[in-house]
Amino acid sequence: MSRLVSLLPLLLLAAAPGRKPPAGHPDAGPNPAPDACETCHAEATPEVMKAWEGGAHGLSLVKCFVCHGSTGRDFVRAPAAPRCEGCHPAEVASLAPAKGKKTAAPGCFACHDRHALTAEGKPNPHAR
Repeated sequence: MSRLVSLLPLLLLAAAPGRKPPAGHPDAGPNPAPDACETCHAEATPEVMKAWEGGAHGLSLVKCFVCHGSTGRDFVRAPAAPRCEGCHPAEVASLAPAKGKKTAAPGCFACHDRHALTAEGKPNPHAR
């Protein structure tokens, strides 16, 4: 009982109005429609949808789940470079530490816009 009492303030804080939900994605149900991401995000985050639609992935019809996973446990809000490796192995490999260096180049999104994937005006780390 004392354990429950000590957890009560944490439970109340977690349920407080205006409190952000834990990281992850809201439940989209067991079988979301193929265009569920686009439909919801066109209203929820229109700037993201506009960037994606005009970017390389949107123009090539690479859907959100390819990079972000499903809306379940495998969902990743900010994919790391290894998620890109399946389609872009040479680019991800080029981010590995160069000979004589101990640290790798920053990840993909240090240069590329997260959804438009543009990187104008930035040096190309993929050409060594």
